[in-house]
Amino acid sequence: EKEHYTDTLLFVPSEGEVERVRLRTGTFEHQGRHHRIQVYTSTVEEDDLVETMAWALIALYMLLLLTIVLVNNVVLRRLWQPFHAMLAQLTSFRLGTTRELPPVPSRTTEFNELHAAANLLVRRAADAYADQRAFTANAAHELQTPLAIAINKLELLAEQGGNEEERMNALGEVIAVLERLTRLNKSLLLLARIENRQFPDEREVSFATIATEVLTEFADLAEHRGVALHLEGTGDLVRSMDPALARILVTNLLKNAIVHNERGGSVSVQVEDGRLTVR
Repeated sequence: EKEHYTDTLLFVPSEGEVERVRLRTGTFEHQGRHHRIQVYTSTVEEDDLVETMAWALIALYMLLLLTIVLVNNVVLRRLWQPFHAMLAQLTSFRLGTTRELPPVPSRTTEFNELHAAANLLVRRAADAYADQRAFTANAAHELQTPLAIAINKLELLAEQGGNEEERMNALGEVIAVLERLTRLNKSLLLLARIENRQFPDEREVSFATIATEVLTEFADLAEHRGVALHLEGTGDLVRSMDPALARILVTNLLKNAIVHNERGGSVSVQVEDGRLTVR
């Protein structure tokens, strides 16, 4: 009988169960007689293999978890340190104290860009705060005088009494002061809207069309003051801007030209390609 190998199932007494084994079958001669011999070895120690793999996976998971915690506490904390420094600066920032955040050294490009953007935002906020303070101070100063005059006139009217004509004159002066105060308030509000860029409606505006309309509106005022109006159009001035601001611009120019003119004078408005002239 030739020696051969087979894979089979065999009851293993040491394990107390049937396992898959590699079986070697051969023969040998002893004292003139031939005998068969079989030698087996287990090919898969399934329980031991599962247990070993389970412990290996648990050890690998614990090692991975420990590595993640270590990297998060050491590497990432050092990496995000500039970000937390900028966050602390923004949290403690107060308007009116500074116009720029302290530098935060970092070799990360994104953090440097974030710091530059934060500085730009801080400068814009500081400029807006300074403009607001200046506007508030100017408005309070300009409004204080007309209000004081009106209050003084009313107090004098209440104390002195007087005849009907004197009371009417005093009331007329108070009304004139209040009208001036109203115009001043409108001007201040318009200035605030312009400074805050609250005129987002930008489109192509024809100054020739606006000049024609405004001249028609001021025809009665010019006639009352004895001022002749002339419009000369050889082209058109077209700009991309807010139509309301364009109209205010032309209105202010023509109104000043009429009001500060002399009787028998004239106002000439000339619109050319790329130019508007009020003379």
